[in-house]
Amino acid sequence: MAQTVPVSASALPCWTSFDPPAPHGAPMYQYYLNCGSATVTVCSVYIAPNGQLFQAGGPVTVKPTYYAWWYINPTEVTGRYTTAFCT
Repeated sequence: MAQTVPVSASALPCWTSFDPPAPHGAPMYQYYLNCGSATVTVCSVYIAPNGQLFQAGGPVTVKPTYYAWWYINPTEVTGRYTTAFCT
């Protein structure tokens, strides 16, 4: 599930952040704060240890000064998560 919210409701850093930052299989919130000047469409992406990409959440369109969030449960223990531009 993805949502967008105005940045005034948040104290998030620009671009991508996680809560908790290293869940090791536990649930996680992933945030993307659009600090740019253009509207973008982004997805949550899981990068497996072999480099293969999997969409974990999204896509969601985010206006400047808004943020998107995804709730990921469960997370993968290996590999890593990031935010990517998608369609």
